[in-house]
Amino acid sequence: MKKLLLGLILIAFVFSLKAQMINVSVPVLTANPGDVINVPVTLMSGASSSGTPIGACDLNINYDDEVLTFIGLANFYSGMPAGEWVYSGNISIVAANWIDAALLTEAVPDGTVLFDMQFTYNGGNSPLVFSKNEFYDSEYSLIPTTTIDGAVNSNIVLHDVTFSVDMSREDVSPSGVHLAGSFNNWDYTVNPMTNDGTGIFSATMQLEENSTHTFRFVNGNDASGLEDVPAGCGVINGSGEYERALSVGSEPILLDSVCFSRCEICPPLHAITFRVDMINEDVSVNGMHLAGSFNNWSYNSTQMLLTGAGAVYEVTLQLEEGTYSEYKFINGNAVGDAEIVPSGCSNNGNRYFTVPVTNLNLDAICFSECVECGSLPEFFDLTFLVDMKNETVSPEGIHIAGSFQGWLPGTTEMTDEGNYIYSYSLTLLEGSSVEYRFVNGNDASGYEIVPAECNTNGNRFFNTISADTILPVVCFSACDTCQQPEIMVTFRVDLSGEGIVISPDGVHLAGSFQGWDPDSTPMTEGDFNIFSATLSLPVGSYQEFRFVNGNSASGYEIVPFDCAVGDHRYLTVPDQNIVLTEVCFASCEPCPTDVALIDPAKPGLNIFPNPAKEEINISFEVSELSSISISVFNLLGEVQTSLVEKTYMPGSQIINISTMDYLPGIYLVNIRNKTNGLQLREKLVIVK
Repeated sequence: MKKLLLGLILIAFVFSLKAQMINVSVPVLTANPGDVINVPVTLMSGASSSGTPIGACDLNINYDDEVLTFIGLANFYSGMPAGEWVYSGNISIVAANWIDAALLTEAVPDGTVLFDMQFTYNGGNSPLVFSKNEFYDSEYSLIPTTTIDGAVNSNIVLHDVTFSVDMSREDVSPSGVHLAGSFNNWDYTVNPMTNDGTGIFSATMQLEENSTHTFRFVNGNDASGLEDVPAGCGVINGSGEYERALSVGSEPILLDSVCFSRCEICPPLHAITFRVDMINEDVSVNGMHLAGSFNNWSYNSTQMLLTGAGAVYEVTLQLEEGTYSEYKFINGNAVGDAEIVPSGCSNNGNRYFTVPVTNLNLDAICFSECVECGSLPEFFDLTFLVDMKNETVSPEGIHIAGSFQGWLPGTTEMTDEGNYIYSYSLTLLEGSSVEYRFVNGNDASGYEIVPAECNTNGNRFFNTISADTILPVVCFSACDTCQQPEIMVTFRVDLSGEGIVISPDGVHLAGSFQGWDPDSTPMTEGDFNIFSATLSLPVGSYQEFRFVNGNSASGYEIVPFDCAVGDHRYLTVPDQNIVLTEVCFASCEPCPTDVALIDPAKPGLNIFPNPAKEEINISFEVSELSSISISVFNLLGEVQTSLVEKTYMPGSQIINISTMDYLPGIYLVNIRNKTNGLQLREKLVIVK
């Protein structure tokens, strides 16, 4: 409502004391690129809801014109219509001026939106800051004003993602190492990576929360430097090549460093010294060289040097741990100068070995021989041992196949030593190395899968035998001994037996699996005073246990002789999860089921038909208004039907339950009066 200019000085003075103090605010909003957004400009005062009389105003609000494109003002307050405003938006400022058309005042209620600033959001973040905030009263004096600045921010949540690649095995391009992916439109130049001085290159980018990306590392700054991502850690693109994949969640990510063009970290390097004795040979004027898979079979690039006063030549190379190599000594510098390696110590006609976990000085072997010069060939026994306890052993037996027998999976049977251990021994020429795998059965379908951390070419391996050797027992398809699998065992005890008073310290389980501590394994109370505890125990292990009414040794149950070993219950853990049948505390049997009636003075629980097929009727009587729950469970304690607790009036009651989905067998029907705590349990037989 428009108001006349105040005439009375007293009235103007009193009104100014009450209303002449306001604030104006813009909120903080979020948006997605391309959105058209309305940013309200809101006026508040410290006076009553009737508002502050305003005669004119002049507002300037700064914004970032790279983030926001001004459209105009809209949704003007009805008491200050658009025709009374002069406004513009340019040079990163929204300027808005208003004066009442009748040169009167407008009492603006608290919380009024004067107008909306309309922008198109381009992306990024822009503060909205008042640079002018002038409001005038009826006498055109400035009203003291407090401003609350706002902003428009990206609705996209960004997280730091740090990429890392180990280039220590590569010749790094003079153009550096870069990161390319879907997040930068596969630009090979815009995201250079920084070397930490050890050959590890890294780069951190901000990527959108809950987004997925593909990427590759680039040795250089063009497509020729793209790494070849292995299929094992890549996703295929439209060109049939593999790319690394990344999913960004709700937290920053620090990716593990990987080796360039590999799935894992770069293996450690070890100094391997190759040695050959040339005492029986005329050494070429072109010198001795070493050629192998580690130098692309170059016959003239890796020279060996004479050591000491003898005829032993050697060279030391840094090779990656676990890598399999084949090689030959070269008397000269051409392919025709290569030694002929005897079949007893060769693979593919070459010497071979796998880099161990430490530095290694190989024996000085005679050129073109398997042993040291002047030595008679020696032979040693090598014994293989495998543990099959975690496997279902094939009726065809356990076999071994390897380089020593032509990789025939069904010809070399291993001996059953008992306790799931199988063995095989063979005799090898000194200096021989072997690759092998165990076979569950007698054909290739039974080959074990050897984990990456202990395989070469997918196989187990043994380097350079020099003495009789019994290899450690390993688990089939594992690098180490068998880890015994565990299953979940649920122990259950019923303390509803006559005369049993449950300890205020609770009910516990003690046994060989937890050091016979009567206090450390509490049991959880369920319906009908049945307590349970579930533990993870090794398959096949023998366990003894007792239930404890309380939390000290004085609460141990006395286990009857008929179900005890010594003083304890006992169990051999099966190969699948199990819920043990409940037993009555200090008894071998379940507790009697007819010890507590719903109403001792009236007929109790009746089930008919019993035996039943498709349905049963349960009848019972209550003598007073009672809250009743009914459940049916099998002898393992698994609930088949549970009816929602319901209040019943005094008198006879009949409940119908479908048993069509029940398997044939024995079940227990439990009915409990939760009003007075009485309960009854009755046996039910299902037949089909």
